Order: sequence, then C-alpha cells, then structure tokens
Amino acid sequence: MDTIEILSETISLINQLYLNYNQIYFSGHPKIYKVNKTSCTDALNEEILFTIPKYLDLLNQYKFNEINTSCKNLLPYLRYRIKRYKTATEKLRAKSFLERTGEGAYNIGKVINDLMGFRLILPDVNMNKDKVKLILEYYRDKGIIWRYYYREDNGYKAFHCYFKENNKTFPWELQIWDIQDEEQNKKLHSAHEKQRDNILKEGGNKS
Repeated sequence: MDTIEILSETISLINQLYLNYNQIYFSGHPKIYKVNKTSCTDALNEEILFTIPKYLDLLNQYKFNEINTSCKNLLPYLRYRIKRYKTATEKLRAKSFLERTGEGAYNIGKVINDLMGFRLILPDVNMNKDKVKLILEYYRDKGIIWRYYYREDNGYKAFHCYFKENNKTFPWELQIWDIQDEEQNKKLHSAHEKQRDNILKEGGNKS
C-alpha cells in the first residue's frame, strides 16, 4: 500500500475503534459532560476529575482486548498510547491558569482531546501534502473526522486530526508525520511539554 492507502485504512480503523469504545463506555452510564461547554477551570471544580480515571481504566482494557489486535497490521507505521491521568490533569491545570490570567476560556473538548492518541509516521507525507488534505477533507465531510489542521511551527510539521462522535464524548487524536520529520518533531514535542511544566510552576498547579 502507498501512503494515501495506508492513511485511508488507518482513519477508517480508528473511527470504528472509537465508535465501538464509546458504545462500551456509555453502556456503563457514566456521568455525562458537554465537553464543548465545560471550561478547564470548571472541570477542575467538578467531578470530571473522577470521570477521567474511569475512562482511562476502561480504555486500557479495550486497548488490550481490541486495539492491539486491530492495529497489528499497521504497526510498522502506526504507534499509539493512552494518556496518563497525571498528564491529562496537568493540561487542565495549565489551561485553567491561563484562563484565570485573562486568556479566555478553553473548553475541555479541545484540551483533553487525546486521551487516546495515534501517530502515523509515513514516507512522502510532505511530498503528498495536498493529497493528504484532500483525504482528510473527504473524511471530515463524511463526519468521520471532526476537525483537522496542519501545524508548522519552528520546525515541527504534522497533520493533527480528531475524532469526536458528539459533544458528550472525549475526542481521540491522530497525528500524521513524515518519517523525515520524526526526530525533529520528537524534540519539539518534548520542548512543548517543558513549556507546560513552566506554566504549572508559575501558578497553574494551584487550584
């Protein structure tokens, strides 16, 4: 398969895994939040901090039982991880701090948008950027992808796209990298994590 075929297969697979997981998760009747309406500060003051661990615990079981098996044929290109609870809450606290310093509200649907994160690393993504955009637009128009964007910032280059069934479900993320950008992107991702840590040191870790 070429780059575009692998991308199409990956998007379809992640979407199916995502919808299946949502069905399993909501069958347990968890408390429901509107992720597009709840700010990070509000989330820290509500029971959502107890909701996330439950979501992650069940997701770890689902990963073991379903995701690992379903993704094995794409493993040369596809990597994935479940976000740690500590990292998720640090993101909330950092954004809450920015909210309190006057930057406006951040809804949790755009902050906690990668509890399940996939990274597809392929050759020739940069060379086929226009074709990749067409594929992502096709799946967005079909309602399979919620939104996507291309990020090019200080040497970091990647497509970020998100799956969201509705405003009551946590999104999942797929990043699409060119293999030539892998090492540089990893370095810049680490720098981004340090920036968040600095925000927490300035006061984001205070409730």
